[in-house]
Amino acid sequence: MNLLSNGIDAAEQSQYSLHGQALVNIGFQSDASTLHIWVEDNGPGIPDDLRDKIFAPFFTTKPSGKGTGLGMPIIAKIVEEHDGRIELRPFAQQTGARFDMYLPLNEESLL
Repeated sequence: MNLLSNGIDAAEQSQYSLHGQALVNIGFQSDASTLHIWVEDNGPGIPDDLRDKIFAPFFTTKPSGKGTGLGMPIIAKIVEEHDGRIELRPFAQQTGARFDMYLPLNEESLL
């Protein structure tokens, strides 16, 4: 939910939105061993100089009073605790952001 909420916030504030519409796409696919979930938006993207900070506790790009900077670190921790990983996919044109989560599928994860 946090990735979705962040995507909506970014897309609503973007000059890149399609005909003034905020777009957020959620997708998933799986194979026998991995569930891949992604969330992408048509917001302004995340500048290169902030990419390494995005999962740091208390780091936020939101205005004061709008964000705590805890959402992304909590997401990363939850994914890691399930033996998965989360990545911020680089975009060539700096329009939009995409987060990819990879979670292992095994007997324990299906319980």
